[in-house]
Amino acid sequence: MIPLPYTDELQFLAQIIGIDEDKLCKPYRPFPSGRISRECGEFLYLLAVAICIAISVYNGLTAVSLVYMLAIWLYNEAGLSMYPLPKNVLGAVGYMCYSWGTTYIIGKSFVLPPSNWYYLLTRLCCIQAITSL
Repeated sequence: MIPLPYTDELQFLAQIIGIDEDKLCKPYRPFPSGRISRECGEFLYLLAVAICIAISVYNGLTAVSLVYMLAIWLYNEAGLSMYPLPKNVLGAVGYMCYSWGTTYIIGKSFVLPPSNWYYLLTRLCCIQAITSL
């Protein structure tokens, strides 16, 4: 699975976390308007995580999904997004995971040749350098 489904999952989490802010700015959304309860939203979030993991396992992309989920957790839950260097590194790891997943899906081989690993690491370094400017 290319980590794209996790993007939807994160949007869902952001809406659960930002209910108070959305009551002021976007009261028409499902959570602040009361159409969906916070408890139901938390359940749906966990369900979305489980579905994403299942799709990853089914497609043989468990490793890339675990790396991506760890980066998301470090960025959001561990609070590393408040510091410039880890924020940029974790953003670059996310983009690297997109490339890793795409490379796997196109190549249908989890064991990447060294040239592909060099490409992924080079992309990580380039993104890190660009975002650090």
